[in-house]
This record gives sequence, C-alpha cells and structure tokens, in this order.
Amino acid sequence: MSQLKITNEGIAYKNDVFAGTETLNITKMVFAHVPGLNADSPILSDSVPANIVHNQPIDRVSSLDGDAVVISSVLGYDVGDFTFNWFGAIAQKANGTEVLIAVVHTNEQTKTRTDGANTGDYSVKSIIWRSQQLAGDLNVTLATLPWQVSDGVFATAQDLSALKEKLNRRTHGKSIAVDLSDQVQLTGYRKSVIALCKLVNTTSTYESWNIGTLTFSRVNGIVPNIISQVAVSRKYSTDRLRGCLQTNGSKFTPRLCTFKLNGVRYGGVEFYHSAAHHDFVTYSGSGSFEPFGLDYYNLLNNVALNQEVADTINFESTIEFDGEIAFNGASLLTDKRLCDDDDVITGGRTDLIVTPKAAAAGDNKVRQEMGIHGLGNRVSHQSEYFVTRTFDLIMNSSRPREFPDLPSDASDILVFGTTQRTSSNSNLVARFYKDSRGWVAKHIYTYDLYSNRPSVQIINGKPHFVCFHESNYIYSFYCQIALQNTGSAKPFDFFENTYTTYNKPSPPEIGAISDIGRYVDGVDVNDLTERSECVLALNNVQNLPSESPYIVEVIVVKTQNSSEQRIVQKAHLYHGEPKSYIRYRVGEGQWSEWDLVLTTKNPPSKALLALDKVQNINAFDYMPLHSERDFKDGTLIKTSINYAVGSGAAWMLEIKGNGYGGSPISVIAQGYIYSNTMLNCRGIATGERLHGLVVLNVDSKMCFWFPRQSYWQGVDVYCKDVTGSGRLTNKVESITDAPKPSGTKEVTVAMDYVYSTHNIKPVLMQEHRQTSATHELSAHEKRYLTTEGPYTLPPTAGMSDGTTIALNKCHGIWPVIKTADVDIKLSKRHGQAVQTGSEFMYKANREILVVFNGEHWEVQ
Repeated sequence: MSQLKITNEGIAYKNDVFAGTETLNITKMVFAHVPGLNADSPILSDSVPANIVHNQPIDRVSSLDGDAVVISSVLGYDVGDFTFNWFGAIAQKANGTEVLIAVVHTNEQTKTRTDGANTGDYSVKSIIWRSQQLAGDLNVTLATLPWQVSDGVFATAQDLSALKEKLNRRTHGKSIAVDLSDQVQLTGYRKSVIALCKLVNTTSTYESWNIGTLTFSRVNGIVPNIISQVAVSRKYSTDRLRGCLQTNGSKFTPRLCTFKLNGVRYGGVEFYHSAAHHDFVTYSGSGSFEPFGLDYYNLLNNVALNQEVADTINFESTIEFDGEIAFNGASLLTDKRLCDDDDVITGGRTDLIVTPKAAAAGDNKVRQEMGIHGLGNRVSHQSEYFVTRTFDLIMNSSRPREFPDLPSDASDILVFGTTQRTSSNSNLVARFYKDSRGWVAKHIYTYDLYSNRPSVQIINGKPHFVCFHESNYIYSFYCQIALQNTGSAKPFDFFENTYTTYNKPSPPEIGAISDIGRYVDGVDVNDLTERSECVLALNNVQNLPSESPYIVEVIVVKTQNSSEQRIVQKAHLYHGEPKSYIRYRVGEGQWSEWDLVLTTKNPPSKALLALDKVQNINAFDYMPLHSERDFKDGTLIKTSINYAVGSGAAWMLEIKGNGYGGSPISVIAQGYIYSNTMLNCRGIATGERLHGLVVLNVDSKMCFWFPRQSYWQGVDVYCKDVTGSGRLTNKVESITDAPKPSGTKEVTVAMDYVYSTHNIKPVLMQEHRQTSATHELSAHEKRYLTTEGPYTLPPTAGMSDGTTIALNKCHGIWPVIKTADVDIKLSKRHGQAVQTGSEFMYKANREILVVFNGEHWEVQ
C-alpha cells in the first residue's frame, strides 16, 4: 500500500510553467527513511524530511496521456545500499531554489547494489501525476516508455477499440454496495466526506453518477440512525455537481458538497452529526462510480486530517441543487409560514399557509384559497440573502474555534449561544459584522466573560468563538446570517444598538449630560452653578485659583432634608504642571477658598504636614535588637564594625535582659580597636553578674560572645561606633544561639559588678567560703560594703569585763566591724561558732551589740 500527494508547491509550480514564468525542470528524486511512517495514512506534510538516504537524477518525464505525466528515476545495479519508505520529486526553479512537487509514502523497501559476487537489484521509481490537461500545461511531449510504468498501464489496440466503442455510447451503471465503515467515521469528533462521482470536464459526454441510499448508524443508539436518499452526477460539459438529497433522522447532515483530492474534484456528501461518531456507514445503489470516503477534519483538536479536502470543500457555488419535492403532483412543504387574521392571503400571494383562526375571520379570499388548495400545501420561499446556522462546538481556553462553514459573502451575523451541561448563567448574544477594516466582533449581552462563558473574537481576521475555562465544554450556537456580495450591509445594527436592562444607555447618550464641554471668556466662575457644567475658562475669567486657563467642573447635589443645594467646583490647570483645585459654595454668592488637590505628582510638602523639623531617618536603626530566648550554646552578637583593621572604632555596648529567676541583666561595656588589639575593654554589670563576655574578630566583623547565664534568658543589645559625633545607629546585625566561634584578636571584657540587697549576701557568702582560711574579705569586695569605711572597736587593754558597745543600723549599709587587738566572735548560730576573726560583717538595718568578756569580743 502506498500514498501519493501532489504538494501545494507542485501545483503552484505547474501553474507557473503553464503561465510561462518557469520552465519545466524536474531534476531529481529524493529518498528518505522516516521512522514510524504509516503508508496507509493520508499524507499531511509537504516538506522534505531530515532522514534523506539517497538522491537520484530524473531519467525521464513523459506523457502517459493528456491528463497524466510520468516522472521516473532508474536505480541501477550500482545504487545502494539503503532502506526507504518515502520518496519525492524535486524541481529546480529559474532562481535556483528547489521545490518539492510530489510525495510518495510506501512500505519499507531496501535497495541493494552489486558487490562482487553478490548481485544487487534494479528498480525504477515513477510518480504518475494526474490532472486535467496536465501534459499540455507542462509542455511534456515525450511518450511514456514501458519501463517507466507497471504492467497493465498500456492497452492493446483491441483494448483501445473496445474502449472507444464504449465511450461512444451512454455509460450504463452497475449495482453498487459498499461498506464505508473502515473509511469514514473512524472515531469521534470526525468530519467525513464520501465521493459519489468524479467531476472532470475532459469531454462533454463524460458521465459519472450514483443514485442510491446512504445509511449511518451507531450500534448503541446514542445518536439517531440516519438514512439519506441521494442522486448525484456530473453536470453536462462542466465540472459542477448536480443532485438532490433527502434525509430521515437529521435535518442538517449529510449535505451535498464538492472537494478535491490529489488534484481531482469529486462530488458527494459531507457528514458530521455529533462528537459521538456513527460507526457503521454503508452505500447501496447503482452508478458508474465506485464510492469511497475519508475523514478529513478532527474537531477535537481543530486540525485538518487532509488539508487539500479541507481547503477545497464547497457546499454552494459548485453545486446545482434539484429542490423540487412532490407527492402525486402536489409540492410538499419544505418551509412554511402560518398566517393569522392580520396576515391573510390577499392579492397574488400564494406562499402562506392559512390557519383555522385566519379562516374563521371570514375573508372570502382565504376560503377560496383553502377550497382550491386545501390546508397545508403552500410553501414559503426563503430569501437567498438570509440564512441560519445552528451548531455545537467543543472548546476550552486554549482552543478557539473558527466560525464553521461561514458563507464567503456573509456580511452581518447575529449570534445566540449557551453552554451545555452547566448550571451557571452562560447565555450570550453577540454579533459579527464587516466594515472597511474587515470583520468586527461585538457583545450585545453576556453574563461576565470568564470561566465557561462563551464569547466572540476576531482571530487572524476571521470570526472565532472562544471561552475561558481550561476544561472542554460543549457550546451551542444559533446564528442568523445576512449575505451580500458587494457592500457591507448590516441589518442587525438594530439589535446591538437597542437599549435593554442589560444594555443601559449612558447619560450623555440620552442627553442627560452634555458629552462635550464649552469654553467661556470674560465671566465669573462664581456664576457657574449648573449641574454637568464642564467648561474651559480662558481669558478674563474671575475667581479662578490663578490667572491661568482652567477646565472647570460643576457638581450639584441636594442636601439631606433640605431644598438647598450644595455646589462643588473643581478647577484643573489647562496646561503646565498638573494641578487641580476644589471649592464649594457656602452660601448664596459665598464660596470657600480654592484648596489644592494633593496627588502623587503634586505631593504635600513637609511643612504642610508639619514634618519639616523631622529628619528623614529609619527609627529601627536606632533601636536595640532583641534576641530569641533560652540560648543553650551561648549568645553570639555579630556587629557590622570592622575588627580586621589594625586601628578602628571606639565602641560602646549595652546589654539588657531578663531570665527565669534572678535579677535582670544590665551591662555597659566599652573598648577601642587599636594596634591590632582591643584597648580599655571593660564593663560594669548591675544586677545579674554576667560573666565570660569576650570580644573577637569573626570574618572581619567585631563579635561578642558569652556563655549561658540562666534559664529562659533573652537580651536587648545596642552597639554604637562612638568614634564620631551625631545620632549613632545600632551596629548589631544578629543575635544567635551558638557555641563560642573560632576567631582572632580575642579579648576578655573585664567586668566590675554593682550589688544590691538582693544579690550581695550570696556573693559575700561565696567570698567567705573562698577565704575561710584567713577569715578576711577580699579587698575588691570591701570597697563596696560601705562608703564610711569599717568601724573599729576600741583597744581592750584595761577594759572591764562585760563592756558593751551598741552599733546602730549603719544607715542602711552592710556594717563591717574591726578589732584593735583581740578577736571578735559570733558565738552560736544553730549551736556552732560560725565566724571568728579580726573582722565581722552582719546584716544591715539591725542594731548590733558587741560585749567584751575579758578575752575577746562577743556579738550578741
């Protein structure tokens, strides 16, 4: 099995040769191997594939008869080895460019050449191009030789004599029964054509005809079974179709058509009923032409399966319809119109059907017409300039659909549409019409243009239907079409320009507001008080914001519960910088001052907003950065200060925070980057005794780190570069939970502690435990005990036993007592001596009695 196609470029090349703009120059045959090529499928592509395996010069172009040309290449024993399933003929034009004129798809074939003792094969590949008067058009005069074509192409003299005798008498038909199920309606969404006669005008007496019955059925009954009685033939001495078609089961399909296939025009029918295909198609009758068919269009993907058929199919201009239908000599109704008592038959009108109501009106002419012709035998003739179309289209947002089968002389189309299988309001009334620019699409009524609502657009200059939903929906359309060969009549203008509740007029359209303003000169704008006034105020106009021209708008409203009117004026500067002003009338002849309207192009000044004394700063740059809570690995504070330099910033660090128990943290520290180290690096801690604070260089940034202090602790941190003056921003970039990082130039921040009544006791008790061997307080701790210094007891030489000294509350400061010569003891606490030495400290805010017992001082 193989398929042959003459390309569109080949047809154009033939026309150019016939016109004399090109000379016949078919130069070579190209062979290719196309993976996955199906030789039984229609040829869709007109281009040379990439998989070329061989090029062979053309050996002979000859005339088989006046309507056929043979193009041949000889593949001799010296050609090979290669496998091919595609070959085509190439012609070279006068400008040197090459065009593909014909394509053949075939089953895979292998060409081998002779190699030593292995004998190859010899093959001739020919393309027979058939078209009416083709040999004359291409100026081909060489006769076809037997080696160019297969056996059976040539006829003997006896055959030619018999053929001539047959052609000299009328062609007699034969009985024909064809099952077309494997040719058409192969799957859903397919448009099909069935050829019933050949339309060639080689001789005036050539006959091609068929009279019979077409049946279309689907076994599961989801669509109606359709039976069509058809009679078609080539019209004498033309290439037109003449015929008639009578169908049961469907009004609109099948329908008579003509089309071209491989350059030959055929007459027959086109068939498409719905998305569900008819899977059993037959023809039975008699004729001189063997019917065949094919699916030529895929409606689901909106793509032609055979482009030649899709481009050449015609339903009107190439067909002469035999429309008379009669029964026992009486014409049957094909289109009817019922007349009522306001439209009875009068005068010479004989195309109306009379209703009983019209007859009851008593008009004698009606009775006469009914008596002569009877009820129901009058036909209303349809105008040839108005037609209707109804159809269903499957669409989604990425699949717009062109108006199907639109007559070429259509000039105005009124469209009614809706969406099937949806409960949403999806009704559409729209219009296509032609003007000097081409087609125009307009909406008359629609329920919002989104989701599964249908709409209309012009795409590539042609009317299209579109929707906005990504899923497929079925859309039904009813269209009224006005036809006009010349001009651009638009009889449906009325519908687009009719006002309804869905198409309300704008106030200017009904004269409620003037759509064009006027200009004024030498007036006072105080007198512009009429609603809808919009004027251009030019020269000598008083009470404008300035002496420049302005466009003035007037707005008038009635105040609530009052007959008074509030009048507002807007004045827009006519040229120059864009400025607008507004004012309102406060009383008869009294107006407020013009106020400037503030916009993005005319923003308020800082002085107007009382911001002229506020510097343009980001407040967050001057706020502490707060950490998350409960850092377990330690607190790492990273700043933007450069610590990689030898000498740099003097800085001040503030850390404040709280935890779950204990005192709040409050630390102030300072330092100065100098000579590749940190000088004067010291801090003061109040409250919680923050310990382990270090400063170090990490990735050139000055960072601080201290270990975990207490449970659920969090801190605010502010670090300033105090080298310069002015408002200083916070240099802290981040506070994270991290172990002590590896850095350089590490320095411990020496910390001085300030104590309160809350934390001094545990500190001193700790200090006491650390110095229990000497019973002495460290010099560091003593200087924070009292600003008055320790109290020293008098010498005991000559002192009587029982001498008692009373010490007061020490003014709220922890008391420290020293002896001059003997020890002082706190004899008992829980039965034990707890302190002995030359110094003693006791709880503040209590009166203390010290007694000399002859050996030492005893605290009572």
